[in-house]
Amino acid sequence: MVLRMSDIPFVFLFLIENKTTNKIAEVFSTLEKKLGLQLFQEIFPAILTDRDIVFDDYSKIEIGNSKIQRTKVFYCNPSASYQKPFVENVNKDLRRCIPKTANLNSVTQKDIDEVASIMNSRSLASIDDKTPYDLFEQIFGEGILKKFNIRKINSNEIYFKKIA
Repeated sequence: MVLRMSDIPFVFLFLIENKTTNKIAEVFSTLEKKLGLQLFQEIFPAILTDRDIVFDDYSKIEIGNSKIQRTKVFYCNPSASYQKPFVENVNKDLRRCIPKTANLNSVTQKDIDEVASIMNSRSLASIDDKTPYDLFEQIFGEGILKKFNIRKINSNEIYFKKIA
C-alpha cells in the first residue's frame, strides 16, 4: 500500500498573533524554508480553506520563496462545512484544549506543539487504528517531526487538557 499525505489526518499547528494575509504567508514560507521546496510540495500539494479574509491573497501562499508555485489553494463554499470534514473534526478536538472564547495571551508555540503531538498520537479508526504520527513518520521520517517539535505520546498518556 502506497501512502500519500492526503491519506493521513496529520495536524501541523502554528500560533499566529494578529493574523493577517502576510502572517499566513510567512507561516508557509517558514515551512518551505524548513522543508525545502520538494518536500513542501509533497506534504502540501493543496491547501483547502474557508473564505477567511487572511486567505484572500492566495498567491502569497501558492508562490513560494523561490518564486515557483509550491502549492494550490482551494476555497470551500460558504456554510459548507461538509466540504472539509477533516478540518471540522480537527477544530472540534482543538476546542477541547483551546475553547473558542479562550484568551491566548499566555499560550506559547510550545503549548501548541504539545496539542499537535497529542492530536497526532491518537489511534484513529479511519486509518485502521494507526496514529497520524506513525504514518507520517513512515513516509517522511522522524527528522521532520523533530523540526516541528512534534513528538510521539504513548496512548495511555494522551489526554486533552485546556491550555488557555
